[in-house]
Parts: sequence; structure tokens; C-alpha cells
Amino acid sequence: MMSVYFFLHSIVMFFGSLGSHLSLEGISLFGETERVTVSTQQELQIEMPEQFKALPYDDGAWQVAQAKCSNMFIDLHSKDVDTPQPAEMDKTIDQRVGRTLERYQVRNAELQGQEEICVHDIPLEKYHYTGQKAGKDFEIDAVAVKAPQKVLVVTYFYHAGDADAKEDVKDSIESMKYVNKG
Repeated sequence: MMSVYFFLHSIVMFFGSLGSHLSLEGISLFGETERVTVSTQQELQIEMPEQFKALPYDDGAWQVAQAKCSNMFIDLHSKDVDTPQPAEMDKTIDQRVGRTLERYQVRNAELQGQEEICVHDIPLEKYHYTGQKAGKDFEIDAVAVKAPQKVLVVTYFYHAGDADAKEDVKDSIESMKYVNKG
């Protein structure tokens, strides 16, 4: 009887240790799977702790949605484009991240790093900022996706030093992949 108890306890502990943001065979245990249309045939799929909700303000040609999570805010900025030129896109992305920092009223924002990464064959530009809001330190990660007919900028805004939020950001970014519309 005792060995059955330990076996069941071990199984429960094993699955509990996998965390709340694991994805097994297309089943999201992270919370939400968001899909954003990027062309007539494809969508960008992102795993998220919460679902996006459209924000009630006009931001020019950009559509903005936000997810309020327990440990961060995630914004999705999307804009339809014709075939963009790389230099023009870099300027657009910089402006979009700057606008987000302004909207969140981040003071003393400093770019800490910028890198090009590839996730599931998707080239991404990743930016990491630090700044302050209401006297508290924050970190902001931004990821830009230059899709065929759309530009997407996903920003993650969280308290500086929050290891769980940083891990959630990493997991969300690493989950990005193109899927066929279905």
C-alpha cells in the first residue's frame, strides 16, 4: 500500500514540476494560444499566459492588443504592409517600441541589448530595455516579426528581477511559429 502511495506521489510531483507553461503535442498548458494572421495562408502562433484584448484607442495604422497577466503586460502591435524595405522597417520598429515605452510612462529607458534570433525558422529582432515607472525598476523585452504582409511587434513589460516573468517571456518567444490557416 505504501509503495502505491509513493508511486502516485512521484507521478503527481513529476507533472507538477513540469510547470504551468508546457506545450505537449499542440496542447498549450501555458494558458492561451494566440494566432495572428500574417498572410493569406499563414498565422503566427504564440503561447501566452492570458488572451489578448484589443485596446480601445486609435494608434494610427497600428492595431494594438494587450494581455494583462499576473506578472507582466504583453502588447501586440500589428500593421499591414506591402513588401517593406529593411531600413524603413528598422525605423518603424524603433518608433513602435518608443511609443510603447511612452504609453507605459517608462522613464530613463535604456536599450540594454539588441540581437537577431531565429525561432522555428522565423527571423526575429529582439530588444531588451530597462527603465523606471513610478520609482520602480522595470524590464521591457520587445520582439519584432517581419512577416510577408504584416509587421508585428510584441512587447513584454515586467518588474526588474522577476525570474518567473523573465522565464515566461522566454517561453512565449520560443513558442512563436508559423502555422497554416485552418
